[in-house]
Amino acid sequence: MKKLLFILMMIIIFIYLLAYQWFFRYYGDLISYVVNPLVWLGLSLISYLLLYERYTFKYRKTISYIVISSSFIYIITYYALGLVTGYTNNPYLITISGIVINTFSILFVILYKEYLRYVLLMTSNKYNYVYKIFIYLLFFLSDLNILFIIRQLINSVTTFNILGETVIPVLSINLFMMYLCQKGGYIVSSLYRLIIILPSLLIPIMPKVDWIIPALFNVLFPLFTYLVIEYMINKRNKKVPINVVEEFNPKNWILTFIIAIIIIMFGLGSFGVKPSVILTKSMEPSIKPGDLIIIQPININEIKAGDIIQYKTNDYHVVHRVVRVLKDNDSILLVTKGDNNLSIDQLPVKEDQLLGKMKYHIPIIGYPSYLLHQIIGSKVVDIEIGK
Repeated sequence: MKKLLFILMMIIIFIYLLAYQWFFRYYGDLISYVVNPLVWLGLSLISYLLLYERYTFKYRKTISYIVISSSFIYIITYYALGLVTGYTNNPYLITISGIVINTFSILFVILYKEYLRYVLLMTSNKYNYVYKIFIYLLFFLSDLNILFIIRQLINSVTTFNILGETVIPVLSINLFMMYLCQKGGYIVSSLYRLIIILPSLLIPIMPKVDWIIPALFNVLFPLFTYLVIEYMINKRNKKVPINVVEEFNPKNWILTFIIAIIIIMFGLGSFGVKPSVILTKSMEPSIKPGDLIIIQPININEIKAGDIIQYKTNDYHVVHRVVRVLKDNDSILLVTKGDNNLSIDQLPVKEDQLLGKMKYHIPIIGYPSYLLHQIIGSKVVDIEIGK
């Protein structure tokens, strides 16, 4: 009988998710702020009445401590990035009414869903492993706006962004929540999600970073926390060899993570300069293919003849030397030429095309990227070869 109720509960959740996606298109606010919280509350109550059983978790306190610590490291690290990149206004409502609405429609929903996930997951331990997969898919889908994602995936230009910004982090978080529910119960999984999301609902500012930074946080922090939990549990069970205990240090993982974030932010230009690898021979002999240059954003008024600049033309970035600066009323045009080209570039560079001026030049270091470009065989635009 209980197995039938368990299956019926999952079918009901699946039907609701389909209905939610459909009705959200027409009654977005009503569905998000009223219907959705009430439905998840109702499903949680039903699961408590029909499926709930009491379970004990040997390492709940240890896991809770690790989860809380990891969550606070996440928040401190993420908001500290703003000291480098700057801050922007928080898109959430930072008013009393906004906080109340967000508490009901976001925080409570997280609690309801984690409790329901926990009850279904623990019940599924008695049955086939396939049920766990279905539970995972249900809660994964519940965190996504499926129709929006499908529309975005149709556009190949935004496919990578939508996968990296939304789908992969949600996959990672839900996998981690399944693990936490299994190891420590719904209180532990709820703690992680609530601590992570609370600052975004209460703090009026947030770091001004590219989407890839929060996406990486939501992928790497669950992985990092999982590794620490497994290490601590195995250590208490004395399953970890002494040499592994000595080599594994959570502090090293934190340091590695911070260094990785700094490198990624540097690559994205968050520190005011941006690296770029030279892929063609148009600037030889001064700059060769495989060399790395550091580009610093600059006002077009500060550019003079002889400067090496980077500018965009369509979806391609060009690094050439300015040979002449033209001034026409209030506008400035830059005539550019590759040192190795016979003629100047076809069109002068406008202000909205200018990406920056070369600040540093580091030979050879970008050669792996150059080799990858050669293997892929990307077409070189005419302007780079001086046609």
